[in-house]
Amino acid sequence: MSKVIFYPFPRLQSVQWTDLSADMDGETYTFEQLPDLWDSNSEVTFRVSAAVEKVLFESIDTDYASARLIIEVTCRDTAYSLTEEVAFTRKVDAIDATAEITITGSAVSESIEISTAIIASVDDQPWLRRGVLAEGPTARVALNSDLVGFPTSAFSFEEEQLPAAPWRLTVTAEDIEAPFAHSVRLELNEDFQVVRELISGKANPSVHAELVSSITRVLVGTVAGIKFSSNDSRSAEEVGTEAPNSIASAASRASQQYLNCSLDSAIGMYFRQPDLFDYKLLTGSDLYRIK
Repeated sequence: MSKVIFYPFPRLQSVQWTDLSADMDGETYTFEQLPDLWDSNSEVTFRVSAAVEKVLFESIDTDYASARLIIEVTCRDTAYSLTEEVAFTRKVDAIDATAEITITGSAVSESIEISTAIIASVDDQPWLRRGVLAEGPTARVALNSDLVGFPTSAFSFEEEQLPAAPWRLTVTAEDIEAPFAHSVRLELNEDFQVVRELISGKANPSVHAELVSSITRVLVGTVAGIKFSSNDSRSAEEVGTEAPNSIASAASRASQQYLNCSLDSAIGMYFRQPDLFDYKLLTGSDLYRIK
């Protein structure tokens, strides 16, 4: 038997919602792009709109003048919650509203959850001023790139007598099904000011984009090298699908997001067209377009 939900108060049966959108520094980004742009100095505005015919309020004996559009952001990792609400604008046969909410990077971490709703006074319950009449779009937005989900350490490369690079990735995987989190380690060089800013969450966006590009290149290159010497008849993409926590799966996500192609296509470019591989990576990471 299918699940049936009974609501305690009348509900609007038809609401025209827009998709949730995100604006940062005057530009609109998809939720998938935010992890690579986000830092503690970021300020992002989420927006949603809704429109409802007035007759729908009459059908549930509710005064449309009391209606409010709500947008709420919560972050479990920082126990943060913020809600904004706006009144609707009256039109000839309908009412509409656009709600916005702005949060800063210093207030949240890891991920946030966004919810929207329409509330109003419920006439047959005079004590109730915030009855939920309709629930709108919701979203869970990651603030950290999926690629940076493995062990990280920071130390002075100079003290360890290592070449003076801002970072390096060490890979211990022997097959592409190896767990990503246990196969790759990111080592950050604290001798660099830009790296210290990265560690503190105040990185220049271009530095973060360069780091993501390095990770992508290493992931695809590692999978390409292991696959070349393997007798496994499955494609790298198939392995990534069957083992979602594997290094192949991480490389697949990176290929789709930053190279705009499948992992198998990325491996082919890596071997046969390294110039095209780097060109696509520069394009996909928006490395020098970030202001």
